Amino acid sequence: MKHLKITLSNNISDFNILITKLESFFQDNLTIGLLMPITLILEELYTNTVTHGARDGREISVEINLELDRDELDIT
Repeated sequence: MKHLKITLSNNISDFNILITKLESFFQDNLTIGLLMPITLILEELYTNTVTHGARDGREISVEINLELDRDELDIT
């Protein structure tokens, strides 16, 4: 079982951190096909959260958790 926990700020440039960590998490041949679709989904969710979640300019954090167990991926 593989785990990944990422905490990002509401600075949109933090998305590069997310991409780097996802590339590392999905590096083996069995899961590399998941990288692009999961990256697109998380990019949309993160961008919407940053854009609409803190309109008043306050600092927020976004926590993303991935757990991969054989053929099941949980994202919270």
